[in-house]
Amino acid sequence: MPSQTVSYPPTALAKNATHKEKGAWGEAVVAAQLFSSGVDWIFILENSRGQGFDIIALEDGATQRVLTFIEVKYNTSRLSARQKEGGEAYAIASICEASFLEKFGSATDTSRIMRRVGPPGKSGQAIVTESSATEIRDAVMTLLNDRPGKLSQTEIDELLVQMGVNTPITPKPARPAWLGQNSIPVVVNYRVSRVMPGGNILDSLWP
Repeated sequence: MPSQTVSYPPTALAKNATHKEKGAWGEAVVAAQLFSSGVDWIFILENSRGQGFDIIALEDGATQRVLTFIEVKYNTSRLSARQKEGGEAYAIASICEASFLEKFGSATDTSRIMRRVGPPGKSGQAIVTESSATEIRDAVMTLLNDRPGKLSQTEIDELLVQMGVNTPITPKPARPAWLGQNSIPVVVNYRVSRVMPGGNILDSLWP
């Protein structure tokens, strides 16, 4: 799939930026901070209407992987009612919802994978590759299945009912080759990153 190399951090936000541009800039600011801190991969799972997940970050260690679901908000933007149910509930319910992938298609899927080039640092480059919602969901579900103490299918089904998902599916992900065949323990975190106009990031847990 087509790929390009981008530099980070992003340039300053234009004063006349639109709401969509502010959101994209906030996500770029958070991505730069993540790469600086040692994150290796960033998955952006979305379509042209903005549906999906802002950032799913992966720190790919030799003995442990850290997967972080991040909802990015610019300035005073608020969580939706569904997002207020909590990070884990929102993430798992959305990914397991049968209609989730129906929101994506060849014309609307703008999902992409970012991989850091070189060592962590305050500035650097990342390779951005176009992807599909299915490929990223398979990678994320594989990582969730690799975590110790993962939710059982019964617990997932109960969570889906709680979140009002009427047509749940049992995910059967195809393990991406780049994850390797050996399972490495995964720690999963959920957080909200609020980006202020000056570029400062206010992080809070997304319980």
